[in-house]
Amino acid sequence: MNKKTIIKISVFILFFIASYLILCYIPSMRIKLQAPAGEYLLKSIKHNAVYKTIISAVIGGIAAYMSRRLTQGKK
Repeated sequence: MNKKTIIKISVFILFFIASYLILCYIPSMRIKLQAPAGEYLLKSIKHNAVYKTIISAVIGGIAAYMSRRLTQGKK
């Protein structure tokens, strides 16, 4: 793999994880659960998983596409 591909994959993974976790704590996506922090985190990750995955994949794809600006000027 070349450097551009590795950067795009890294950016996609980073933005996918970050946007998924942010979606877990948006007020309209939060769950009403009185539980310890670890259990709450696991349940909020599973809640609406398909919807959050699609949104996060789109955000990650856009970020990976935009990352070519970082690698385009450098040779």
